[in-house]
Amino acid sequence: MNLRDLRETVLRLPRDQVAERAHMTEARLTAIEEEGEPMDIAELEWLAMVYGIDADVLAEDTLTLSKEWGPAVLARDGGYHAFSTSEKLAILRVSRAVGDLTELKRLVGGDTRNPDLPLQWKRNSQEPWQQGRDIANLLRNKLALGESPIRSLSELMTENFPWISVLYADMAGDEPSGLAFSSRQQMPAIVLNVRGKNEIPSVLRVSLAHELYHLLMDAGQGQPLAAFSRHDERREEMEQRANSFAVRFICPESVLIKLLAETKDARLCARRLMADYGLPYAAVQNYLFHTGQVSLPESIPDDVKSGAVQTAWPLEQPVCLRTFPVPEIPFERRTLIAALAVRAYQTGKIPRDRLARLLDLTPAADLEAVVSHFASQEGALCNCS
Repeated sequence: MNLRDLRETVLRLPRDQVAERAHMTEARLTAIEEEGEPMDIAELEWLAMVYGIDADVLAEDTLTLSKEWGPAVLARDGGYHAFSTSEKLAILRVSRAVGDLTELKRLVGGDTRNPDLPLQWKRNSQEPWQQGRDIANLLRNKLALGESPIRSLSELMTENFPWISVLYADMAGDEPSGLAFSSRQQMPAIVLNVRGKNEIPSVLRVSLAHELYHLLMDAGQGQPLAAFSRHDERREEMEQRANSFAVRFICPESVLIKLLAETKDARLCARRLMADYGLPYAAVQNYLFHTGQVSLPESIPDDVKSGAVQTAWPLEQPVCLRTFPVPEIPFERRTLIAALAVRAYQTGKIPRDRLARLLDLTPAADLEAVVSHFASQEGALCNCS
């Protein structure tokens, strides 16, 4: 495989936009791809950053891509090719961030293991949504949650799944809402899009639970996982299971059944599920239909909206994400990656220019502001490390 094959066949990206992201002219990229002109170090590193691949691999005359490379795993799924160019480039960017996070965790001694969670699930149910329900019940029982609301899903994951990292990214659009990565090259990680519907805290909770399902149930048997959340026919059953799990893990089905029996009022049930369990209206609609064959209006009624106060629910994302002192740093690198990179830099494990690269900055940038941030109280409370 050569550079043109990688761009056109595997990643399906137009030359002009790749050249722009790699800080070179389209003519220059054409000369590299078509005429075999050698790249200088800066060009090689920029192009490697765009593709989310090691510069050493990209420098080979014949490219040999690992089957566990996140973008390659994604590209094998037909749904990847339905994304726009900007969405694909964002996916490549966050995949590279997960790779850098894995490297940093190993460098500073963090947890990169991916233990099997013995849920001992037997596929007794036929429908995908029923299977997702059964797995949600198993996990709730394993964690001894009973029917209690989960006040903070991110805190629950930190406590029970410390080997799973969560990053947040501005994907420049509504999709994908989330991604899940796991392989020998990439530690188990979830990337949540902070744009689109995920700007609603209750929707972000469901997205987080959805990606948790993929890591717990779809990343087994040592196979690499790179999954994205978006409706697609080829992956319909897989996504139905994940959607069903997410809603029922946040709010067990037994709660809804009791509410319907007690109130016999779909709108009151909707208000209670939204206010007491932090579910978004669209999820409640589907939940009521599948569980009780009860329909709600397409748009949220005023009486449901006014009664479903959700201000008590946490944002499920670090406070510092939008108040970071160096706004040029991409969202996905402002939390765990920045915290670990600063720690590695302060302990002499990486030089200043490597710190800059890990933050997607140049060495001339104000790196000291990032270092100072993590020494401050705000940085310490940032949920970054």
